[in-house]
Amino acid sequence: MRKAISVFVVILALCVVVGVLAAANGGGKVKVLFLRGGGVHDWNGNTPILTAILEKTGDFDVTYTENLDDLKDRIRQFDIVIQYTTGMSLTPGQEKGYCDFVADGGGYVGIHSATDSFKN
Repeated sequence: MRKAISVFVVILALCVVVGVLAAANGGGKVKVLFLRGGGVHDWNGNTPILTAILEKTGDFDVTYTENLDDLKDRIRQFDIVIQYTTGMSLTPGQEKGYCDFVADGGGYVGIHSATDSFKN
């Protein structure tokens, strides 16, 4: 039941974001960077389920990454970051890229264990 509720919350949040981003992008697909990793939750098994739901809508282009260096510069190629991570730490360059992305209007959705990440 908790898994179903978590998926529902994510989908709801993304639907709100999609409306805003679709207007900003002239109706094109929303480019999603799906940041995943950490050692506790089954992010590897769960992310394909969520991605299938997003891609079925036809509104999203989803790219997976476990590479935190993608937060430095590559992140600028995306409209939104979905973060499904546990633990981990960011370097100053990764943190700056991530914070700049959000400050410049990039979308952010944190799933479940994202609140237990990047405590530094």
